[in-house]
Amino acid sequence: MLSTGDTFTNGRYPNIDFANGGNIRGMIAAADAYLKMTNAKSRIVPGHGPIADKAALAEYRAMLVTARDRMAKLVKEGKSEDDVLAAKPFADLDKKWAPTELASTNFIRVVYHSLADKPDRKSVLKRMLRRS
Repeated sequence: MLSTGDTFTNGRYPNIDFANGGNIRGMIAAADAYLKMTNAKSRIVPGHGPIADKAALAEYRAMLVTARDRMAKLVKEGKSEDDVLAAKPFADLDKKWAPTELASTNFIRVVYHSLADKPDRKSVLKRMLRRS
């Protein structure tokens, strides 16, 4: 049995805590680690959604990679957040992963900012010092 907290949500987009340093790359890294720790018989307790198996986790990871890759292309092309929202780059993914339009919009925004924003090293340091 593996309990993942909010780093894995079964059947819906994740809640990525972007305000505190979370990003799409970290979510993919967590899924990679979980896939290495599990096998076909493993039961996985997600942060949200029903108990999962390794196949469901692999499908979740594939969705994250698809979202990252699509967004990276748009960011590289210089698209703004508004451009990206208008493009609806995850429309096909939304059918499975977004229970609402708001969930879709929020996921687009967090993936965009995960890839487009330059990390502010001073704010990262401040967050680390506050946690000490």
